[in-house]
Amino acid sequence: MTPEQYCEKKVKESGSSFYYSFLYLDKIKQREIFAIYAFCREVDDIADNISDKSIAQIKLLWWTNDLNKCYSKTEIPEHPVNQELKFVIEKYNLDKKIFNDLIHGMQMDIDNAQYNTINELLEYCYQVAGTVGLMCVNIFGYSDKSVFKYSESLSNFLQLVNITRDCKEDYLKYNRIYIPLELLKKHNLTRQEFKNILLKKENSQNFKNLISEFISIAENYYCLYKKQISKKDLKSQFPGYIMGEIYKDILNKIKKNPLLVLNSKKISISPLKKLYIAFKTNRFIKNHNNLKSCMQ
Repeated sequence: MTPEQYCEKKVKESGSSFYYSFLYLDKIKQREIFAIYAFCREVDDIADNISDKSIAQIKLLWWTNDLNKCYSKTEIPEHPVNQELKFVIEKYNLDKKIFNDLIHGMQMDIDNAQYNTINELLEYCYQVAGTVGLMCVNIFGYSDKSVFKYSESLSNFLQLVNITRDCKEDYLKYNRIYIPLELLKKHNLTRQEFKNILLKKENSQNFKNLISEFISIAENYYCLYKKQISKKDLKSQFPGYIMGEIYKDILNKIKKNPLLVLNSKKISISPLKKLYIAFKTNRFIKNHNNLKSCMQ
């Protein structure tokens, strides 16, 4: 299996919604994005799938060292993902700090970091999502530097939707609580009370109000990134825009019933619905070159 084939297989097997946003890329950019996504998937799997923290840290260190070879003129990376990634890094002159920041975000998950404020949580969002957005922006291409503000807001939106949707699984499976303490206190909940609700599926009005406010915070970033993307960059940045629409559909389901997040079954939309959203959004961008209304 070639490095290119390995990366494509990694992306397709992940079952991620991101795959649907990459469908309309040309073959070259699709290959480049697959390399980026495969790297993200590999390091994320370490944080999620290895329960022994010391082993997880050793593996992250190995990836950091192998990543360094992507920036070397004399060394060849060992892992096929990094072999594929090396060409992408060189072509787009991607800053190594962005990849190291992503790895640091994985370390935060391994450490089960907790967040006291929204600003602390947004820093985490940059580490695990904003970094990926910066990589993608450079590959998609841009002409206006406002695209970096757009990318930051889009990344915050996507990660906040993930946190909302997965709050039960994140606690039960990984012992992680991402909701900031200041929001819990605002809705008269302690971290322990929040955990108990996740465990027992209690019908708590305080919990419902908390999730509703968290949804509002996410929606604010949805509105923000739509205002920040310039018309001249909309067509090149369409994969991220498609991803935003897929995630907005997921968020709308939760908004109708915030207590859905307490169900054992993961909140999702069907592959066919994702394909439809991707097709509809891509056609809209091509035909109109204009921005959709914020809360559609």
